[in-house]
Amino acid sequence: MNSPTATRDDVIRTLGKLDEATLTRVLSIRPTRSELAIAVDRLRSDAAIWNRQLPSDERSALLCELLARSWQSGDHFGTD
Repeated sequence: MNSPTATRDDVIRTLGKLDEATLTRVLSIRPTRSELAIAVDRLRSDAAIWNRQLPSDERSALLCELLARSWQSGDHFGTD
């Protein structure tokens, strides 16, 4: 059984305010709510650990890479 794809509201609820371009890119990956939560947890964890190992599935890895770029530019997800 597959988990449902996260909706726009799910993404905003999990990540907080995002610019429209980033929100659109996140949605284009079609993550599940669980994948969103995992990506945010990874970004909030020790960067040295995160950089050593990306998630094994492609969609989660893409999501982490995308969110890491936004995180580095000053966005801190889930902190409206």
